[in-house]
Amino acid sequence: MRLRTVGLTVASMALLAASMTPAHAETDVAGSGSAAAQEPAQVTVPLRMMDGPRLAGQSGVAEIRLGGSAPIPVVVDTGFTGLILFPNAWTTKPGGVSLGTKGTSAAMPGGTSVKGFPGSAPMTINGVTTVFPIQFVYTNSDSPFFDVWRNVGVRGLMGVGTKGSAAMVNPLSALPGELGLSWSLHLVRDVASNGGRNGSLVLGAEAPTEPSLVYQLPYIGENVNGAAMWNDHAANGCWKFGATPEACVPTTFDSAFTTMRIVGRQFGRVPQDSRGMVRPGTRIGLAAEGSAFTGWSITAGRNASADLARVVSSGKPAVNTGNAPFFDFTVTYNVATGRVYLSDPIRKAGR
Repeated sequence: MRLRTVGLTVASMALLAASMTPAHAETDVAGSGSAAAQEPAQVTVPLRMMDGPRLAGQSGVAEIRLGGSAPIPVVVDTGFTGLILFPNAWTTKPGGVSLGTKGTSAAMPGGTSVKGFPGSAPMTINGVTTVFPIQFVYTNSDSPFFDVWRNVGVRGLMGVGTKGSAAMVNPLSALPGELGLSWSLHLVRDVASNGGRNGSLVLGAEAPTEPSLVYQLPYIGENVNGAAMWNDHAANGCWKFGATPEACVPTTFDSAFTTMRIVGRQFGRVPQDSRGMVRPGTRIGLAAEGSAFTGWSITAGRNASADLARVVSSGKPAVNTGNAPFFDFTVTYNVATGRVYLSDPIRKAGR
C-alpha cells in the first residue's frame, strides 16, 4: 500500500477503523441471529480461464445446470445482474425448465439490451441447487458478442452483480443459507505457468479480516426473492491518474470487462493517446474514501485484464475497473451487509 497525500480528520480515521472491523463484528440488514454466528459452509467452484472476445484479456467461466440440463458454461460477470443464455444453449429444452412464449428484453453489460424469452428453473452449481427457481432470459437473436463466446464453447453470461431488477436477479442469491449471502471471486493469469491452477468462485466466503480495500454499497431494496440488493455501480472509489487531482466517483468492479473505463469530463486531462487510451507509464491509484492508503496501484500499459485503460471524457463521472482487480485481489461480496472487500489472494483458492 502507498500512503495517500490527503488529510485525515478524526472522523475519517474512525470511518477507516469501522471499515476494517473483523467479519464477526458486522451487522446485517436481515439480523440473522444465531445462524450468523455459526461457521458458514463453503463451496469452491473452479473457474476455467478463457481468452476474452478478440483475444482481449481473460474471463472466468463456470459450469451450471438448469433443471435437468447438461452442464452449461457461463462467464461469471459482476458487471451486471441476471442470467442470459445464448441462442442454442441447448438443442432440446431440458426437464424442469419453464420457458415463456412472450418476448422480453434484458439489460446487457455496457448499457445495451437483448431480446429473448423469459424462463425459470432451479440452478445447480458445483452440486449446490438454488432453493427456488431462478429467472433467466433465453436469447433468440444473434450478435457478434455472442458469436465470439459461442465459438469457444461458452453458452451464457451469469451476472452476479448485487443490483438487479424485478426481472433479473443474481442467481447466487437463491442458494441455500450462507452460500447465498456471500461469495468471493479470484481470477488467475497465465494458467499454464501456474500449474494449471484455475480461478475460483467461493460460495459462503468469509469477509477478510485484513482487506486492502473495503467499500460500503448503497442499499436499494429487495429483489423478488427477498434478497437484499445493493448498488454495486456506486462504490465510492477515490482515483488518481498520473498528476491529476484525486477524484472520488461511483465505481464498478467488473469481472468480465477486460479494460478499465474512465468516464467524465473531469478526466479529460488524464494522459492519453489519440484513441483515448491512458498513456503507458501513467500511474493509476485507487483508495477508499477516508483511507490513509492507496489500496491498489498499477502502471497503465497495453495489456487487457491487467493495465489497459480508456478515457471517455464526457458523461457522468464514473469508473469501471475492468477485471484487473480480480486477478490482483480476491474480491468478496457480502449481500447481508452490502460490503465489497479486496484482499490478497488466497494461494490455495481454485486448486
